[in-house]
Amino acid sequence: MRKFTCVLLALLLLFTAATPVFAAEPGLQNFGVQTIYTGFSDVSDSDWYAESVQTVCEYGLMKGKNAEKFSPSGNITVAETLATACRLHDIYYGGSGEFEQAEPWYQVYIDTWRSFADDGFYSESTSFWTSPITRELFAYVIAQALPGEAYAALNQIMPADIPDVITGSDRTDAVYMLYNAGILTGSTENGLAGVFHPERPISRAEAAAILARIVVPSLRKTVILRSSVPETPVDGGSGSGNAGLLPAEDLADAASCDYVLNVNTDVFHYPGCKSVKRMKEENKRYYNGTRESVIGMGYRPCGNCNP
Repeated sequence: MRKFTCVLLALLLLFTAATPVFAAEPGLQNFGVQTIYTGFSDVSDSDWYAESVQTVCEYGLMKGKNAEKFSPSGNITVAETLATACRLHDIYYGGSGEFEQAEPWYQVYIDTWRSFADDGFYSESTSFWTSPITRELFAYVIAQALPGEAYAALNQIMPADIPDVITGSDRTDAVYMLYNAGILTGSTENGLAGVFHPERPISRAEAAAILARIVVPSLRKTVILRSSVPETPVDGGSGSGNAGLLPAEDLADAASCDYVLNVNTDVFHYPGCKSVKRMKEENKRYYNGTRESVIGMGYRPCGNCNP
């Protein structure tokens, strides 16, 4: 019996050795839970970024500053961003996302980054790698981590739609690509939607939200900026060139529009709805067009006025 067992084991090992190992096909399907998330003392379940932090930690893309703290309000550095980009790239192409550490700890990520990215960031300065990364540079690095098909367009953001980002460079083009993919959304400020603040640092919580949208496409957002909507003239005529979605200050009489859109809640209302009076002015957009076109842009009808 023992001799038979040994022969069987030998045959099994021989079969295993002879069986070809196929590399995983590149794709977002390679991302999944790799480790158990135990939480951090500075991330509450009620925080807006809580689920994103859990996702990026479970998927092996980000780690805490230590075992106890994630430091959500802290700025992510250039080196930390490269590390995250390399993990993204490696897992997408079938790897584990794990790298053998060296001295300094980020050297392996610099070397890996330079093996696949267009811009090697040839800096010998420790202060550069350990300094907070700007929002624009973060977007550029993350965009280069994966091929274009991973960032399929969900939106139709046109050049000059983002108020504070002008197209024409590799870095700004990366920002527009991530807006179109629904990964970046910007904020609404002074009546302008989609403000990005490219030169500001980016927090670790914001980085986690962006990364979660990359690896879980269902989290990506519909973004509607001024010229990315159907061209319905605000006067109801048959002309062209006027977008149906306008900042509040562009219309003197709000009652002349068909619907009022809340860009913060993605809800649309009749102009006379009582909910409109409670909306912040910066969240209002006045729209002329059909109900179907508003729903087609991703808005849902108000439960009070039922437009």
